[in-house]
Amino acid sequence: MTDLPHTQPASGHAASVAWTRALQAGALTALVWGCGIPAVQYDQAVAQTAQERAGRDEAERALADTKQRLSELERRLEAAEQARSQAEYTLAVANRERDDAQQIVEQLRGELDRIARDLRGFGEQNRALATLVADLERRAARLAEVEAEADERAQLLRDLGIALRDDVAGPAVTLTLERGAPVVHLSVEGCFTSGDQLTPDATRVVQQVALLVVPLPSRTVEVTAAPTGEPMATQSAKVTIVANELSRAGMPAARVTTPAAEPGALPGWVMVTIRRVPSR
Repeated sequence: MTDLPHTQPASGHAASVAWTRALQAGALTALVWGCGIPAVQYDQAVAQTAQERAGRDEAERALADTKQRLSELERRLEAAEQARSQAEYTLAVANRERDDAQQIVEQLRGELDRIARDLRGFGEQNRALATLVADLERRAARLAEVEAEADERAQLLRDLGIALRDDVAGPAVTLTLERGAPVVHLSVEGCFTSGDQLTPDATRVVQQVALLVVPLPSRTVEVTAAPTGEPMATQSAKVTIVANELSRAGMPAARVTTPAAEPGALPGWVMVTIRRVPSR
């Protein structure tokens, strides 16, 4: 009868498992020799056991990887939900501004009606009052334009938030509202390859911007680069690449400008700013 292998005891779970396996191996060896099982069958059984153990270890590694991926997906979902909440808040603010503007318009219309009635009784003051009426009408028209601008801006910001919800969840792309203009920030590090070309994800973002802005004739797109410490030619090349991609996506060249970056712009970013054409 074969003696069981002796192993020096060790502390911890790993030593306990090793000791148990050694006992099992010794017992199996004793059983094999005692029962007269051929060595070939014994070797096959040992090989099968090792294969099953390797398969179990591989399954455990796959489970750990799946859990890690699930955690990442949950993080991205939470970021997308935050972006959606921000877009809804911005829309609510725009709606309040619209309601306030409409109320002012109604008040001005009431004033116009009252002034019109008074004009009929004051012949000598007609010219001065007519000038005042014209000024009030211009103010009313301006307020109506502000209302339309607020509606259009809120709609555009909401559409951008929905179209880019997967991209703005990461660090390479951000969507902000600066002085009333939606701005898509493209990280130089995350959106450009080493050959100064847009990554596929960044290309999709630029195309989505063009798709949403092209149907809005009152909107233009400015592409600027914040200082990065790179040569000016390198920064200009990145701006040109983004502008050209907008044109390929359908933006008319006359509606795409590339001015110098404003002071205080965040370094390391290319900004795509959607502005409203000033009324004449």
